[in-house]
Parts: sequence; structure tokens; C-alpha cells
Amino acid sequence: MPATGSRCGLLTNMEMTAATGFAPMASRTTATRDLHELVEIGGLTRTGERRYTRYHLAIDTQ
Repeated sequence: MPATGSRCGLLTNMEMTAATGFAPMASRTTATRDLHELVEIGGLTRTGERRYTRYHLAIDTQ
């Protein structure tokens, strides 16, 4: 999934769901679980709540 402009490094649950390719309800659950795991291990940072939640790549720029 290409990232453009200010969206570079931004990922939503819906985009993650589309990328997994599983059955609709299973993919939403799977995408949410995977995104939470990536936040826990430090690969992504999370901003927002509920439908406004966004995930950003956790890139060290220093």
C-alpha cells in the first residue's frame, strides 16, 4: 500500500484490514490485534481514540 505526502508512515485499521485479505470480521479483529502488538514491541506509535486512531511508524530520526 503506497504512502504519499503527509500520509507517509501512517496506517489505519481499515488499511491494515484490507492488507490482510481474510474474512471481513476476522480481518478487522486480526488487524487490530496485529496493530496492538506492533505498538507493544515499539514498531508503531498510536495516536487518537476509537475511529480516530492512527498508527505511525516508530522511526528514530536521531
